[in-house]
Order: sequence, then structure tokens, then C-alpha cells
Amino acid sequence: MKRISVITLLSAFLVSCTFSKPAEKNAHISFIIGDVTKNGSAVSINDKVNTGDIIKTSGLSSCDIQIGDSMIRIKENSNLTITLSLIDSNSEQTDLSLDSGKVLCKPKKLLDNESFTVRTPTAVAAVRGTQFSVTTDSLKTTRIKVFDGEVKVARRVKTLDKNLEAVIKNGSSVPKEHTAVISEEDALKAADMVDKAIADGQSIEDTISVAPLEVPKKQINTFTPSDFIDEEEIIRIGPKDEDVISKIATAVKKPTGPKGRLLVTRYDAYIIVGGKIIWESKLESPPLKTEEMVLIASSDRIVAASSDGLILWNTKLKNNGKVRIKGGTLYVGTAKGEKKLFIKNGRVY
Repeated sequence: MKRISVITLLSAFLVSCTFSKPAEKNAHISFIIGDVTKNGSAVSINDKVNTGDIIKTSGLSSCDIQIGDSMIRIKENSNLTITLSLIDSNSEQTDLSLDSGKVLCKPKKLLDNESFTVRTPTAVAAVRGTQFSVTTDSLKTTRIKVFDGEVKVARRVKTLDKNLEAVIKNGSSVPKEHTAVISEEDALKAADMVDKAIADGQSIEDTISVAPLEVPKKQINTFTPSDFIDEEEIIRIGPKDEDVISKIATAVKKPTGPKGRLLVTRYDAYIIVGGKIIWESKLESPPLKTEEMVLIASSDRIVAASSDGLILWNTKLKNNGKVRIKGGTLYVGTAKGEKKLFIKNGRVY
């Protein structure tokens, strides 16, 4: 047998290290519910997302996008543009433009050479790594809600879009459990002053330093735990396991029947209709199985499906996940005690 020297092995190892490339990171669709389009065409899980792409969600729809190690969830009836997405082995640069609707943001902890920015028609927000939501309505009023850490917020003046870093420095700091509100009137006042100063020959730097870009203190207020209910899902936003993605890809191709198909994974449950996921929720307890059906409890409903996954009935009922069967009756734990359901059709007694 030919002997291979230690030096030869070491040399081969060093060469492989020199020429091997780190795993490529990109921006891609990680999860969708309902009707979502990219540049006017329907999207699928794992589709890549590039700078300039426009993502739109319809009613009762949402879209999760993984951008490097950061995550966003675009909520229903939203229109968002990926203004910038630059990802390499050393840094992430992300700039999002939310024209309408709502986005939940969960960026990674950013390094000094990285950025994560969200713009709306009237505001711009930047973070180093926190959890926050941005909403803009038909009146172009922007609401930025901070759940963790701190977000820098400023009124948006489109003339200064090429100077966002300086604009953000002259904005306001919005701390944890606070909401900042910026109206179209606020943004227009700042824009008028900026345009006038530039027309008078003032430099961009001087203009930014004196322009009213900050958010007035009276428009930054604390929010209560009840205000967090609509965004509570931000905690769970994250990339799906490959095994889960594979199961979803298989399930959406199967016939769903008139009431849909139920897919149950280790921690979550999904309802699929017409090749689309229309509902997702965390399981409150392990599935309850009988000879005829599988029963799952999420926080807002109880769903029964046949052994092949076709949904038999779907009952909306807030519960704590405690379910049991006795004498052909399903007992479900709620805040007001146990509720009794007919196990054959899910109707409450």
C-alpha cells in the first residue's frame, strides 16, 4: 500500500480550505399563506428575492422572507419593495420600502458595517438588531412599534434618500415597548423646509442638521401588553426546517377536498386549500388520535381530519390545548371551563 505523508495530507487540506467557498446566503421566500405575488407573478417557497422585486399580499395572506440571517413577515394587503439586498460572507445590507400595509421585522444582530432600514412614504427606520413592526395606512400615517431593543426613526424626505445614514442620525430613538407615529403632515413640513434650504444654497449636510427630522416626544408613547396581541407572532418568525418545507411541498400537491387538508408537523399545523396554505398555527398540545380521525388544538380553533389528512370539521374556539374524549363527546379546555363538542361534526353543545 502506498503511504501518504503527513505533509501531503496537510497540503491537500490547506488547498481545500483556500479554494472552498462559504455557503452562499441569499434572500428568498421562506413561507407563504394565501395569495402572494412577486413582480405580478405567484410565488413559491424557496423562490429567490432580489433588489428591485415588489412583493404584494392579498387579504388573509402573508409572506415570510429570509434575508441572509434576518427575517421579515409581510402581512395581508401589503405592497413592499426590496429596495436593496446585498448579502455576502461578511455583511448584510437591507433596505425595504413599504408603500402600504404592514411588515414585521426580525433582523439579526448587525455588525458595524451592516444595515437594516425600512422606509414608508412618510418615515424611515433603522436598527442594529431588534424586533419591530412598521405599518403605513391609506392616509400615509406610519406607526413603528418596538418590541425589543431600540429603533432609530426619522421623518422621510425623499430629497434626502441618498443621505439616509445622516438622516437617521438626526432622527429619534424609539425604545422598547414604545410606538412612534409620523403623519403625512409631519413629513411634508420637513420636506418643505429641506427644499427651501437647498434652493437657498444651503449644503445637504447643514440642511440635515437643522431640518425637523426627529419625531416629537408627544408622538412616541408606551404601549400595553394588549397592544402586542396582533404582533405576538413576531416571536415565532424564523426559517422553516427543510423537513417541514418538504412536507408542505408534498401536501400542497394533494387533493384537498371541500374543507381543505390538514398538515401537522412537530410543532405546527397548517390548513391547505386549492394548493395554498390558508392558515398556520402553533399546536397547543400533541394531536389526539382515534381510529377515525386526528384532532388538533391551536389557540383559536379545533380541527378534525381523517387519517389521510382531509378535514372533517373545523371549529373556531379559543382554548388552552387541553382536549379529551369521553363517551363520544370531545371536551375542550377554555378560559371559562370545559366546552363540549359533538365529535362527529365539531358543533358546540
